[in-house]
Amino acid sequence: MKQSEQHEAHDPGEGHENGQHEKETEIVVNGRPKTVPGREISYENVVPLGLDPVPTGPNVVITVTYSEARGPQHSGTLTVGNSVEIRKGTRFNVKATDKS
Repeated sequence: MKQSEQHEAHDPGEGHENGQHEKETEIVVNGRPKTVPGREISYENVVPLGLDPVPTGPNVVITVTYSEARGPQHSGTLTVGNSVEIRKGTRFNVKATDKS
């Protein structure tokens, strides 16, 4: 079954929205299921999935932790400018705190 999934990711008839050929992946953000393109997600892309609206301000700190990820680092903290490999069921917790 894994091979057929891999073939779907490369099938020219699949995933052509916005010129992308990536397969969608189901993840969980703050306990809610989300579907995202590809097998990797950045801090900048996961934050708005967990916080709507995204709080701003000089004292706002947003923390993103993850678990059940792909690759050598299965859990940890995702920081600004970085990304993590995902798989079905990768979990994210996105929290905003005000350090005033």
